[in-house]
Order: sequence, then C-alpha cells, then structure tokens
Amino acid sequence: MRKRLILVFAIVFVVVLGWLMWHGRVSSPMARLERELERELERLRKAGEPTRWEDIAPPVPKHLDVTPLLLKAIEQLGAAEQKFPPDVWVTYNAQVLEAARPALKTFRQALAYPHWRVVDPTNFFTRGGLQPAFGHLRGFAHLLRAEALQRKRKGDMDEALESCQTILKLCRHMDDEPYLIAFLFQKAIFAIGTRALWDEVLSDADASATAYRAVLAELRA
Repeated sequence: MRKRLILVFAIVFVVVLGWLMWHGRVSSPMARLERELERELERLRKAGEPTRWEDIAPPVPKHLDVTPLLLKAIEQLGAAEQKFPPDVWVTYNAQVLEAARPALKTFRQALAYPHWRVVDPTNFFTRGGLQPAFGHLRGFAHLLRAEALQRKRKGDMDEALESCQTILKLCRHMDDEPYLIAFLFQKAIFAIGTRALWDEVLSDADASATAYRAVLAELRA
C-alpha cells in the first residue's frame, strides 16, 4: 500500500511539475514575443512581403546561372595578376591589359547572361562577410576603365564606350547579390564606370549616336 501511495505521489508530482513548466513557458514574456513574431510574419507573408532568405535571394535557375563562367574569369584574372609585381599591375598599362585579355573575354561572356550569384549564402556569414570575389569584380572595373582609355587613344570611340557600358552592366548584375557589402562595392564600381564615361572618354571626343544611346540605356537600366 505504501509503495502504491509513493508511486501515485510521484506520478502526480511529475504531472504537476510538467504542467508548471509548460504553463511557465507559454506564459513567459519570451513566449509571448515568439507568438507575436509568428503572427507578424504570417501577416507579412499574406501581404506578399519576403520573410525567408529564399524570398530575398531566390535561387537562380540552372539554365540561367552563369556563375561557373564568372568564377572562371576570376581565376583567369588571378593568373594574369601573378605575372606582374603588385605596383605594376595597378598601373593597368598596355602589358597588363594584354595579359588580362582572356579574363576580360570570359568576363564579357558571363555578363551576356541575365543572372549570376558569386556568393554562396551558406558560407557568407561564417566568414564574417568577407568575400574576395567582390574585390575581383572591382578589379575588372579598373581594367575596363583602362581599356576604355586605351581604345580612345587609338581613336575607337565606340569600343571605348563599350568598355564603359560593360562596367555598368557589371553594376546591374550585382543586384543578384543581396548583401550590404555587395551594395557598397556596386556603388564603388558604378563610380568607376561613370567617371570613365563622363570625365575621360566623353570629355573631349564624340562617339556615334548608336553607341551613345546604348551606354545611356545601360545607365538607365
């Protein structure tokens, strides 16, 4: 009899303890915040607002994803850069441009596609947000700016404008990278492109109306 009473008391104790723990959890300030948060998320979802990472950065369809080609261009750029001392590379002289020609060709091929996303979201935050790829993209912008000036000196204004247009295309493609640091690099690259266009290429020369309209269309895109 005594053992049965002890067993009954033990069961009652466990049940009461479990109820108290559950009640404490559901009535705690944190639980109320969680419920309010879930209600707000549900309201946003019904209103069509993004509430998940996939909503902010939807996967690029495989048949439109040209990320592997872009990574190949970055790899080619790194190989070209290794051929020069750092202080020579940043001059972007004729020899540098010649060495970077294969990388620029692949880069232009990548920009011909509508989408790429060079950052893998699964490792973005684990690396503290540092993404060397963004620095490489800015490097392409500097090369294209130097290429535009080289083409202008040779008297080919339409091709010089094409180099500036390519920089602006790069800015537009960076919209696929949903990170604050990508936005900052995008603005820096846009500044490189517009400075090359207005202050250097078009400052004292004329281009054909067709090339001029094409680059203006890229600015407005």
